[in-house]
Amino acid sequence: MIVSFCAVVVAASLGAAMGLAAGYLGGIVDAIILRVIDVVLAFPSILLVIALVTVVGNSVFALICIMGLASAPGFARVVRSQVRQINSLDFVDAARAIGARPSHIVARHIIPNILSPFIVFSTFELSKMILIEATLSFLGIVIQPPTPTWGGMISDGQQYLMLSWYASFSPGWQ
Repeated sequence: MIVSFCAVVVAASLGAAMGLAAGYLGGIVDAIILRVIDVVLAFPSILLVIALVTVVGNSVFALICIMGLASAPGFARVVRSQVRQINSLDFVDAARAIGARPSHIVARHIIPNILSPFIVFSTFELSKMILIEATLSFLGIVIQPPTPTWGGMISDGQQYLMLSWYASFSPGWQ
């Protein structure tokens, strides 16, 4: 759970920064960020994480960073779409008309209005990160025994399936 939660924090931070920049600035910045996002989203998250963990090494810190990087484009798309929608509303135009700085507009008007979909998306990503971490632990790629993980418990109980099926069933039942 801690690995998954930290990966979501990394993904949310990076994705929110990219989405805010792309949505608020627009133009060439938006185009470049969207192309980078499209390249990362072209690969399934689990395969991207497995490939990068194999290259970088199997430490928990590397896993958190890689899972965060693989999930950041989803956050960036959600934030970008909300920023572009809110950026076209009248109260943002009124703030520009009275001479508010862009940082003030983003901090006072845009960020508070994008929090609801951002939080909802974060909860969905947390469940996705838990499944990715459990899959990697089941395969024995990153977190090794004796550290307890859901995937590790399922993998340990796999050899006893004929005698005591519940050893794998109870941690794997979601």
